[in-house]
Amino acid sequence: MTKLPPVFSVLLLSIIGFPSLAWPSEPQPVERLIQQAKIKNIHEDPYWLALGHYQRRYLGGYKSDVFSKDFFLSEHGRNNPEEELKATIEGLFQELDSDSGNNPNLHAQCRFIARFNWLKNSLDWSGVNLPKIDCEGFRKWSFDGGVESVSLIFATGYLGNPASFFGHPLLKFNLSRKKVPSFLFDTSVNYGAITPPQENPFVYAFKGLMGGYTATFSHRNFFYNTHNYSENELRDMWEYELNLSPDEVNQILWHTWELLGKNFSYYFLADNCASRMAEHMELVLGVNLLPDYVPWAIPYTLFDSLAHEKKKDGTPIVKRFSYIPSRQARLREKYLSLSEPEIDAVHAIVADNEELDQNKFVSLSENHRSRVIETLMDYYEFRTIGMTEDGAFKKIKARLLAERIKLPAMKWDLKNSAATSPHDGQRAVLTGVSAVRSEKFKSGFEFRLRPAYYDFLALDAGRPAASSVGIFDFTFAFTDKKIRLKKLDFISVETLNISQTGLPADGGYAWKLGLGLEPQDQACTSCSIFKVEVGFGKAFRVFDDQIFFTMLDGRIQTSAQDSGHLALTPNIGTLLDISNGWKMINKIGYRMYLDGTATREPILSSENRFGTWRDWDIRLTYERHVDNQAKVSLNYYW
Repeated sequence: MTKLPPVFSVLLLSIIGFPSLAWPSEPQPVERLIQQAKIKNIHEDPYWLALGHYQRRYLGGYKSDVFSKDFFLSEHGRNNPEEELKATIEGLFQELDSDSGNNPNLHAQCRFIARFNWLKNSLDWSGVNLPKIDCEGFRKWSFDGGVESVSLIFATGYLGNPASFFGHPLLKFNLSRKKVPSFLFDTSVNYGAITPPQENPFVYAFKGLMGGYTATFSHRNFFYNTHNYSENELRDMWEYELNLSPDEVNQILWHTWELLGKNFSYYFLADNCASRMAEHMELVLGVNLLPDYVPWAIPYTLFDSLAHEKKKDGTPIVKRFSYIPSRQARLREKYLSLSEPEIDAVHAIVADNEELDQNKFVSLSENHRSRVIETLMDYYEFRTIGMTEDGAFKKIKARLLAERIKLPAMKWDLKNSAATSPHDGQRAVLTGVSAVRSEKFKSGFEFRLRPAYYDFLALDAGRPAASSVGIFDFTFAFTDKKIRLKKLDFISVETLNISQTGLPADGGYAWKLGLGLEPQDQACTSCSIFKVEVGFGKAFRVFDDQIFFTMLDGRIQTSAQDSGHLALTPNIGTLLDISNGWKMINKIGYRMYLDGTATREPILSSENRFGTWRDWDIRLTYERHVDNQAKVSLNYYW
């Protein structure tokens, strides 16, 4: 019998009799992938951190902005991206079982499609066999690959609700027309605070500033958004279709699916709809859409960046822009396109109980009567906003429709009254320097910073016309060898609510709301008062670009110089668009104190803006309130 060499004997004994000395077994696929991930340190990859919405903490470590437990597979996933990565890999290999109710939509491959696809590209999966899971819920939601492109929608500001002063972004997945017949059936995704119905605006503003609301991503057909924003709230909408590759479209689609119904903290100024949508788009664009150096986020800034920035490969971010006019804008477009006889016919029919036998109407040609009827149909649709349609309006529209059917089809060129896109306007942040000449303080300077948003003299682009919205607008004066606070407006909102047609219900009452600090008058130095001011009035369009308004302002304030705490200020003014580069607002008021001994004070102001540049303008201002002051200002917008 041949003896084995000693070395072979040892090896044989090691394998048979001493299992602990056997060759190490090949790692299981899950373990091998986890080891790869650890070696590559991909839990700190920016893309993985973005998928988990992880933010680096000041004292080290991470924490996700998402606080829904079902967004994480690891018990410690919200604070530990490495543990969450490990749990995700393990979850991808789990078989369907009774623990998940045999529901494939609850499997990690279906819940976290963006994570799954990123891991497939980040690790070596050769020789790995995963369970085959049919993600039926995602397939149906995404129309089985029917999404062709992605758009962001900008709904312009709505002054009826503090939540909407600054506009609102929506995400829209544009589907193949083989899947749905109209863009109204595209899938839209909204991010917003979850608030009780009919929430008090002041409660909303306070809780929104303090983070008192939870926010989430939700989805529905786009026609729900057009009905709410464009039809009910009369907000124009702009669509920015993004220039994305099919893979980039899918990345946005996958991650949106992961975020639906997940909860975030909501802050009105920072962690809001603009910041979340920007964060969502930055996943694939490779550029910052909101500046890192300001502690607030405004929807306008997001769309300004979309229009003017480029992707990381140098191509434009936006493929095309399109305008979705509100119901009121459509009415105004048609009305402004009418001839004088047609306008007379419209007003005559409205004034005479909607009778169509008016001579001014029946004397028109068929085409002209068609234009009048279509304008009136839009007008009565506009009149039904916010009310239950009664029998009278039904009869009116029925008569108009019956008359329109008798007339031939026609096309007409509409004057697009709101066709300037938001990104063509001035940017939201204003920084200004003024040279001041004062009757009392002689020469000096002022420095102004307004973080947001626009005023009556700003370029009209994607904003409510004849209105002003500002927050934390402050001015310091350097006069008489002293530095003093000239003004600090915490919030200032004013709209003239002007009618462009002169028809009943088009337009309404002018109003204003202000909260802030200011001197009792311009001649004093140590007399700052805190004031809450509201005003109501009416504005009238005298000519196409000339507006006259009258207001009655009431205020509650802290007392200075025996002024008391209550005051009324009736005033009149004009807003004049004199030429393409010159716009002016003038006001004359008379302040009367109701519970103090201070004298009554006339208040005059005239401000002129020169220039049509987006980044800067020049302004000349005269103000009289006890002291007379004149100044020239150079303002930069960024």
